[in-house]
Order: sequence, then C-alpha cells, then structure tokens
Amino acid sequence: MKKWQKKFRLNELVRIEWVDSSRELNAWVFKDDFELAVPCVVSVGYVWAVDEQSVAVAPHVSSDREQACGVMTIPFCAIKIVGLFTGQYERR
Repeated sequence: MKKWQKKFRLNELVRIEWVDSSRELNAWVFKDDFELAVPCVVSVGYVWAVDEQSVAVAPHVSSDREQACGVMTIPFCAIKIVGLFTGQYERR
C-alpha cells in the first residue's frame, strides 16, 4: 500500500493540492516567448474511489452517496498536500 493510499477513506471530505500538466494556448509560439508552467491545482470533494495509483474525488454527491457528478481522478504521483479537514495538512 502506498503512502497516499493509506490516507483516504471512502466518503471522507478532503482537500488535495496537486500538480497538473499544461499546454500553450496558441497554435504557434516563438521559443523566446515560451515560458514553462506547472500549475498547482486544488480539488475539494468526497473520496469516491481509491486504488494503487490514484484517488477519485467527487465535489457533488447524492444524499445516499450512490451517485456523483464532476468526479476527478488524481494520480498519487501528482499529489503534494492532502487535507482531511482535521485542521492539519501533510506535505510530501
């Protein structure tokens, strides 16, 4: 079991900071004008699913927790900070 996998329990409300990929919005860009950017993203929601590689977070769930909308799957390798809404955050 991986470090982050142990942190998540189904239906728990979490806040996850993670890094994402990005791309240039323009079709063509001059090399001198290009800047590298690795965006940091914050996702908040209920733990919907967990496996060996990732966690899925749902910001919107039905009252019976049988349906969700907007589920985001985040790979563990991208996670930087996890907040379990206990008031404490853990940095990697």
